[in-house]
Amino acid sequence: MPSYYLFEDETLVLRFRIKDENNSIYLPSQANINLSYQSNCGMGEFSEDTKNKYIYFYFKPNVSQQEIGYLSLHLNGTVRVGDKQVLFRDTEKIYLLFKNPRE
Repeated sequence: MPSYYLFEDETLVLRFRIKDENNSIYLPSQANINLSYQSNCGMGEFSEDTKNKYIYFYFKPNVSQQEIGYLSLHLNGTVRVGDKQVLFRDTEKIYLLFKNPRE
């Protein structure tokens, strides 16, 4: 599980792609893919770069005295394999370590 150091007034930006084993790249708006997140320390939103096929996640922490928080990114989708519909899902949990700006 990755972890990041973050000041409470910073925005974390993650950039990623969704690929299959053939290196085909998918965007949620163009495929049957659902992206969501869960966090105990802030709010975020997803954005798509349709030209370069990147997905961006912008996360703004909302912390007071908390030193450690988490962010879980969830991907759920359905693909057709032959004549069958196959469900897939993935979760990535990231720990956020907040630094006091006075340190």
